[in-house]
Amino acid sequence: MGEVTGRWLAELSHVSDVYQAHATLPGVETMRWLPADPGIHTIFLVTGAKWNLAKSWLLNTNLLIRATDAGLRARVTPAISIDYAFER
Repeated sequence: MGEVTGRWLAELSHVSDVYQAHATLPGVETMRWLPADPGIHTIFLVTGAKWNLAKSWLLNTNLLIRATDAGLRARVTPAISIDYAFER
């Protein structure tokens, strides 16, 4: 299976470093992190597989792959889960 998912985070902003002369100390330069562009757009690719291990057991494997460089995220995030279906 595979899918593409994206999201827009309007309240989050990229930050950039801004250097200015210190207000009270001559010859000293200070650095501040200030918001640059409002909103962050992220896109992820998801791929995975499912295997029926036994009658009621299902093994799920997924890879979440980041397609954009926004935010602090791992390039690839693996996930494994086991599901059990209760029978009546």
